[in-house]
Amino acid sequence: PIKIGLTADREIIYDRINKRVDIMMENGLLEEAKNLFKYKHLNALQTVGYKELFLYFTNEISLDFAIEEIK
Repeated sequence: PIKIGLTADREIIYDRINKRVDIMMENGLLEEAKNLFKYKHLNALQTVGYKELFLYFTNEISLDFAIEEIK
């Protein structure tokens, strides 16, 4: 069988993820998460990004740590 795939250096991948998270924060991810906080029990909101910010809103972690965990 023939396998076709894409590969990228891990450093490039993580750099892109970090930049994407920074852009998402600049574009209002924190405010979006605040508006959804009352629905935090829903499975759809137990995803990377929201769950870390929800922990920040309940003073369980700092904002900087939440962002690092998202990255």
